[in-house]
Amino acid sequence: SLKNTAKVEIFGQVYTIKGDADPEYITELANYVDLQMKEVSKKHPNSSISKVSILAALGIANEVFKLKEKERNNNQILEEKTKVLVEMLNKEVGIT
Repeated sequence: SLKNTAKVEIFGQVYTIKGDADPEYITELANYVDLQMKEVSKKHPNSSISKVSILAALGIANEVFKLKEKERNNNQILEEKTKVLVEMLNKEVGIT
């Protein structure tokens, strides 16, 4: 069940958000979305709230995808380094 409630303001509108997360975390997320929407609105001052929302959502999705790609690349590098290390250790102790 969704036990926590936070009252937040996003782009001039007040919302009551219910969730499992701490209210502070929900508020932090809402503040981030609010900031992104304000940034988009500065670049596109005459846009509707729905267009601002969509452009902000695309910007946030882009950040998420970049972070996932970075994590995937880091994991791949880590796997390759581990494989080399294991091979070196195996040679050192005479395991082939």
